[in-house]
Amino acid sequence: MLEIVRRTQRNVKRWSSGEMALRWTAAGMLEAERQFRKIIGYRDLATLVIAIERDHNRRRAAHTQTKEAAIVLTA
Repeated sequence: MLEIVRRTQRNVKRWSSGEMALRWTAAGMLEAERQFRKIIGYRDLATLVIAIERDHNRRRAAHTQTKEAAIVLTA
């Protein structure tokens, strides 16, 4: 993607503003998007995100309980 954006921006001779740079960058990204391939199993990505969040929350809760127990023991 970055190479396609660079190639697209290389054609610009005079940059007038940062807004123009953003437009050309977006144009290059849209051009690169046509060549992207779909991720195998992309339909299951939402389920994966939920499972990761659930595991993260469980680990955070266990860490907090361990921390609280250590405070009680030292007090």
